[in-house]
Amino acid sequence: MKIKVDTTFKKILFIIILLMFLFPKTIKGDDDLEKEKKILESLKANLKSIESKLKETASYKVTILGELEEIEKNIKDVTLKISDLQRKIRDKKNDIQLKEDNIALTQIEIEKDKKSISDKIFLIYKIKNEPPLEIYFSSKSITDLLNRINLINILIRSNKEELDILKEKEEKLTEEKKKLENEKIELESLLKEALSLEESLKIEEDKRNEIIKKLRANEEKYKVEIFNIEKQINDQEKKIEEIIRKAELAKKLPDVGNIIWPVIGPIVSPFGMRIHPIYGKWMFHSGADIDVATGTPVKAAAEGVVIYADWLGTYGIVVFIQHGSNITTVYAHLKYFVVEVNQYVKQGDIIGYVDNTGLSTGPHLHFEIRIDGKAVDPKKWLP
Repeated sequence: MKIKVDTTFKKILFIIILLMFLFPKTIKGDDDLEKEKKILESLKANLKSIESKLKETASYKVTILGELEEIEKNIKDVTLKISDLQRKIRDKKNDIQLKEDNIALTQIEIEKDKKSISDKIFLIYKIKNEPPLEIYFSSKSITDLLNRINLINILIRSNKEELDILKEKEEKLTEEKKKLENEKIELESLLKEALSLEESLKIEEDKRNEIIKKLRANEEKYKVEIFNIEKQINDQEKKIEEIIRKAELAKKLPDVGNIIWPVIGPIVSPFGMRIHPIYGKWMFHSGADIDVATGTPVKAAAEGVVIYADWLGTYGIVVFIQHGSNITTVYAHLKYFVVEVNQYVKQGDIIGYVDNTGLSTGPHLHFEIRIDGKAVDPKKWLP
């Protein structure tokens, strides 16, 4: 026969789960029901209070819409001013660039003019410093002499005119530089104004965002609280329904009369202390092991309601049936079950089939009877 051994953790988990199912709470009376209803009423009152706060928040939201509209208007006005300033700054920068370019070109022209005038002055100086007789005898003719004298006069007049023009250009250059400095001062003023407006815009935006953030935070807070309370109310209503259902079930479940054998076969391991067939230790056996073949149908020992049908640790696949007078019967090591939780079964109804699932040394049915969660000897109840 196949032996299955659970770990210590699984044993502890199994014991916890087993205690949950084998020590059911007694059916709550009218006092308990009233207590749960009062909790429900308190939750509903709390819900109403929070819903009222949420409505107040919505009303406050409407109230401050005017303030928000004013802030939005300020933001719009400041944004337009910033946009206009940015345009002025852009134009001012273009003007400054143009003036700087013109100044640079003027300076180049002035330098050229200075060079030209300097060359002419040098030429005049050179000619004037020639001895008169040298000029006379070096001339080829009287006409040539007159031409040379005339050239000197022309150079002198031309040089004077160019000097006047140069002076005008330098004066104009000085004026342009002053204008450029003024343009730069105006640009600096515009930049400061733009910075101030941007700071003002940020203040208005922060004010608006803070109001909206606060509103949203309050709304979210109340919505979360409402969601949680509604869930609690839903859980509480289910709890009350369960109390009522159990109360009605208690009225419906008949007292256990004659219990029948769930399967027919010899008891190979009775209720009480024994040497455990797997652990080899002196241990308490909470039921009776009935020796039957795999696939043998298992019947409900008495009329009742299925409260558990699933795998449960060392029990393997197991079914729990709740009967009247707080009596529970347990059917373990099944191959599979054919009932559902909350299903009402009659005595003799097939609930599953025998196997050796869980901690088992071979095919058999482990059968228990528990009263108020405490295991009793099934043999004393069986015919």
